[in-house]
Amino acid sequence: MLIEEVMSKNVITKNNESNLREIAEQMLHHRIGSIIVTDKDDIPVGIVTETDLIHAGYVADTNFSNIPTKRVMSEPLVTITKGQTLRRATELMNEKEIKRLPVLEQNKLIGIVTAHDIIASFSDLKSEIYEIARHGRSRVSGEHVDLDSF
Repeated sequence: MLIEEVMSKNVITKNNESNLREIAEQMLHHRIGSIIVTDKDDIPVGIVTETDLIHAGYVADTNFSNIPTKRVMSEPLVTITKGQTLRRATELMNEKEIKRLPVLEQNKLIGIVTAHDIIASFSDLKSEIYEIARHGRSRVSGEHVDLDSF
């Protein structure tokens, strides 16, 4: 299964000149766990996660408005392309110990794939396999599937 099949396309970004209060506000407003940070040319350069916010709040004895995003964001940004597989995404996530991979195409942010997206896709795949095994028919396409062809 390819990244483009499971990635979220609506990705919230914030410029690296912002502060953590603005980041937290966007995360709360959109009910998301991370914000992709971009430079002045809208090129993704980092990510701020819930964990980064908690860590900054614990370490800094100041208001989030006084903390520049640049000081807290994780960089360099680990990314993937839409044509790569979910297997590659899971390998990268395990190797880098991360839960989110921005999806880039020619340095342009086109989506994000998360550990949650991958788990959900495998759950869908498991259901599809079960339906084929049970009825010999794909619930997605409705076509008969010959299990002996696998």
